[in-house]
Amino acid sequence: MSQELLVRVTEQLLQINPQKCDFLWHGGEPLLAGLDFFKRAIELQNQARERTGVKIKNSVQTNGVLLNREWARFLKENDFSVGVSIDGPEHMQNRYRVRANGKGSFKATVRGLETCQEEGIPVGAIAVITSYNARYPEELYRFFVSKGLKKFSLNPVYETDLDGRLCVYSVSDEAFAGFLERILGLWLADDDPEIEIRQFTQPLTGMLGGEIKSCVFS
Repeated sequence: MSQELLVRVTEQLLQINPQKCDFLWHGGEPLLAGLDFFKRAIELQNQARERTGVKIKNSVQTNGVLLNREWARFLKENDFSVGVSIDGPEHMQNRYRVRANGKGSFKATVRGLETCQEEGIPVGAIAVITSYNARYPEELYRFFVSKGLKKFSLNPVYETDLDGRLCVYSVSDEAFAGFLERILGLWLADDDPEIEIRQFTQPLTGMLGGEIKSCVFS
């Protein structure tokens, strides 16, 4: 996105949402835009806030590889919500999330999320559930809790090939249902109110008359 487009998009979003506006930086990998890009984005938002009093919130979803100390401090200073995309412990993460050199991304991702935590940023997580890590519900669940990732989402991948058949990494309905059933049992047994799993908390919130924030559950 060019600087000119950033200015135009920011202005248009704030016109549509004049009282409260959430900026969700989520894409292939948003941090590739660079720190200077995000500093400019915050500058534009601050100008609008001073002019109109609009309430602005920023959230970023990242694979964590680029999260160094400078990035973490910037995100902390500007009150970003931070989510890291991580599919579980090393053998699960490295199964499909490999870097350009063919090596797994686990160590770099964990280093990034731990850097954020060291700076006092509470980090959430999104795990893509594949045919592989769906086999290890308890290990995945315990890993997230041990890493302080107590707010997370478990998103199944259902990609098909050109003939409409599930790709090798896609999870079947039955496997995902069994995986979630086991995760639910672990979550209920822990009885920890700090652990929020979107696939459970969002439907339950709706059943109890609350506001569902995730469109897929609304």
